Amino acid sequence: MPPHPPGAVRLEAGADGLVLHLHGEVDAATVARWERDRPADGDVGQGAVVAVDASAAGFLNSAGVALLVRETEPHRRAGGRPELRRPSRGVLQVLRLTGVVGLFDVVTD
Repeated sequence: MPPHPPGAVRLEAGADGLVLHLHGEVDAATVARWERDRPADGDVGQGAVVAVDASAAGFLNSAGVALLVRETEPHRRAGGRPELRRPSRGVLQVLRLTGVVGLFDVVTD
């Protein structure tokens, strides 16, 4: 049994654009798997990542923070403000401590 739950990242088409879903421990190994296996542009849907659903993420380290910033940057460059949906207290604390939380509209309901 692993010492902590493995993490996963997946991309889904949403009503307004792409949604990045985070699961478990989003650490360097999880990010490396995502970068290796990320769907090609257009395979999931068109457009930028407009939201991050963090409701199933229990942990986020600096590699995970960098992933969120990188994946949502095209939406910000186009004038949008990505949503961070239902982050856990721990994930939200990491984003606050790193100063990244201000890049997102945080939705807690």
